[in-house]
This record gives sequence, structure tokens and C-alpha cells, in this order.
Amino acid sequence: DNQKNKEIIEYIDEIVNDKYEIKKEKYAKFGYLPPNGIKGLCYFKVQEAENKGIVVSLNISKRIKNSTIYNLNVKQQRDFGRILGVFLDNAIEASLNSQEKKLGIEAYSNSEREFKLIITNTYNNNIEKNKIGLERFSTKGEKRGHGLLLAKKLVDNNLLFETKTQILNNIYIQTITVKKDYNE
Repeated sequence: DNQKNKEIIEYIDEIVNDKYEIKKEKYAKFGYLPPNGIKGLCYFKVQEAENKGIVVSLNISKRIKNSTIYNLNVKQQRDFGRILGVFLDNAIEASLNSQEKKLGIEAYSNSEREFKLIITNTYNNNIEKNKIGLERFSTKGEKRGHGLLLAKKLVDNNLLFETKTQILNNIYIQTITVKKDYNE
């Protein structure tokens, strides 16, 4: 029956269009990030995660346009991007190996105009939090663990950045803060 097929096709088109609109709205939030490579890195990593079947949630506040993330010089942008890249790569790999396969990215500016980016992910391992960032320590096997060591060195050598690691209810949480006041 042609009428029945037409109704089914219209229904499918409606569902596909709704999904497209949701995805379009979700990615529009990247527009609040500065156009200095950080936006592209986040967009690329979210696409990578979703292509691997990871459910990604984004919450990027438009208030970050008045935050410290917009005041970084080229070296600081590069260092921030390297730290962020390590954290996102680890979060993608950990969530991919978990049963729930979830990743979250939240970015906002606090009352001090500091920029905060929080990456949350599900994971499948027992994590020894006190060993994170130590040379050659990894929950993923031998000859690994260089990324978090690099991130730790970049943070230690730059007073502008601060990181925090938490584990709450089987969710691994990495927070990167770009502070307002610093001396370099």
C-alpha cells in the first residue's frame, strides 16, 4: 500500500531530522570555545568518541567567553591543548573499555573568571589514584603511562594551569583549571 509506505517514510524522516537537529545543537556549543585549536581538538575528540560508540554529553557555558581561556598566549594554548589531548585520549580509551561507554565534557567560568574544563568518563579498571602521572605507570599495561606524565610536567612547569583528579561512584573525573592570577 503506497499510502502506508509514505507514512512510514515520513515517520523515519522525522526521526532522522530530529536526531540531526539534536546533534547540530550539541555541536553548536563548541562555538563558545576560543578559536585557537582548543575548539578543533574538542570537536575532533568528541567525533572520535562517538564514532567508537561512546555516548558523549556536552555542557559548554557561553559565559566562558569572558574567562581566562581567551587570554592564553601561543605557548599556553599549545600546553593546554597537549594536556587536554592526553586527558581526552585517556577518557576515550577508558570509557571504550568500560561497560557503560560514557564520556562527559563540561566547560564553564567561575566567579573569578577562571576557566574550568571537566572530563568525566566511565572506566573498567581499579585505579591507584596516588600513582597517576608517575613515570611508566599505567592501568593499561606495560610501556604506557607517558601521556599523564607529560601532562603532569606541563602543569608543574606552568603556574597558570591546575589539574585535579577524582573518582566518584565509578566515574573518573579530570578537571583542568586556567587560573586568573599567576606569575610566569
